[in-house]
Amino acid sequence: MNRLRRLFLHDLGRKALALVIAVFVWWRVALSIAVTQSHNFQVIQVAETGTPVDHSLEIEAPEGWLLVTPRSGSSSPIRFKGTVDDLTDFFELQCAATYKAIFNAGDSDDNFTINVTPEELEWLRPSNAKVLLSEVGEQKAGEQKAGEQKLTLEFERAGTYHLPLAPGHVDIVGSPRDSFEVVRDGIVFDPNGVTLSGPVSEVRGIEQLTQKGDLLTKLQIPIDAAQDMRRILRLSDTARANGLVMVPEVISVVVPIRANYPLADTGWAPRESAFHMVGTPPSAPAEGLAWTFDPPTGAWRVNYRPEPGLTLSPRDITDDFLHQHVQFLLPLNLLPTDALDGASLTLEVKIVSGDLFETVEERRLLERSL
Repeated sequence: MNRLRRLFLHDLGRKALALVIAVFVWWRVALSIAVTQSHNFQVIQVAETGTPVDHSLEIEAPEGWLLVTPRSGSSSPIRFKGTVDDLTDFFELQCAATYKAIFNAGDSDDNFTINVTPEELEWLRPSNAKVLLSEVGEQKAGEQKAGEQKLTLEFERAGTYHLPLAPGHVDIVGSPRDSFEVVRDGIVFDPNGVTLSGPVSEVRGIEQLTQKGDLLTKLQIPIDAAQDMRRILRLSDTARANGLVMVPEVISVVVPIRANYPLADTGWAPRESAFHMVGTPPSAPAEGLAWTFDPPTGAWRVNYRPEPGLTLSPRDITDDFLHQHVQFLLPLNLLPTDALDGASLTLEVKIVSGDLFETVEERRLLERSL
């Protein structure tokens, strides 16, 4: 036991020093050993090559052509071989390259493919890249050499398509509250048309995308919707993944939502004599005087009859409800031809027909909302 303890503890300081030196030598040797390592570069198509950002590969395509493989924004790996120190230093700073594609395609050709070796790329640090790429070629017999490491670039002609927007292009998800419905044919777009561009094969498939409802983002209808909605739509993820671009990038959509319960005419159209004027018309609009009309019984025409057991609530009295069911009948033939020229009309609103509503509360609610 004592001999075993003496073996480990005798002259402990020198033994520890020897261990540290051995670890250090092993570490330095390990760093000097060449290793092969792949590094991912983000592929970016540019109109004109310049100084690329780190870890990117900028590709300049001929005018009228688009890079489709690898897709702009995707990653592409390239292998390097060198010591850990050299690889780390290269990857940490100005590790990027560019390539300007030059080719002549026939008029009937929509696709063109180029195979590029990493050594043909324009590197920000060309001398370092050359060493690390050439080292990859020092492989054993039968293994892939540096010259055989290829980056396949596939290009496709660009196409453009102007699409007039129609309600059928919108994929509606969900439905409004009970007794209301979406009026699809009344959907209004702003703007009413967009321009789509991308690879010509994808542009040709735009109509198919619209038929599937995959061109634009989905239009979600809240479950409590009871009035017109305004929503913003964009190009769908599917269309963008296919390389399509839309101008403008966003579309404003107004979706009409209307009550679908049965309506009945419960009002009464007044005679012209049912109106009388309070006040004196202005002799000149510049005086800024207002006319006041005092409509008597029957001046309002209301087209609304709730379903049995259905009562109005504050959420029902919306601008849309008033536009649909309430009308004010004004006999314009009693007014001078220049009556509304620069003048304003002050109206006093009063509902006088008590048989339109099931309860007094419903009537008062509508009165407060007018």
